[in-house]
Amino acid sequence: MTAQARILAIVAAQCGRPVADLRLSDTPESLGLDSMALVEILFALEESFGVSLPFNANTPEAEGLDFSSLASLIAGVEAQLAAAAP
Repeated sequence: MTAQARILAIVAAQCGRPVADLRLSDTPESLGLDSMALVEILFALEESFGVSLPFNANTPEAEGLDFSSLASLIAGVEAQLAAAAP
């Protein structure tokens, strides 16, 4: 399973939608995700990929993972995975 597929599966499980219903342009708001859901997604991503991901739910616009859309989230996780690779 690709990183993108794993990320989408985690988000889909959190928002209670099938992966097929997700679009890369979806935002947390359009998916009905609040800050607690974003933190749960973050923890699931860290556990799934075995990396620590930068994100502060109190200041989501600050430096770190960009949750503004699924596309930006996927790009951010993939960048972190590339940086963590030996």
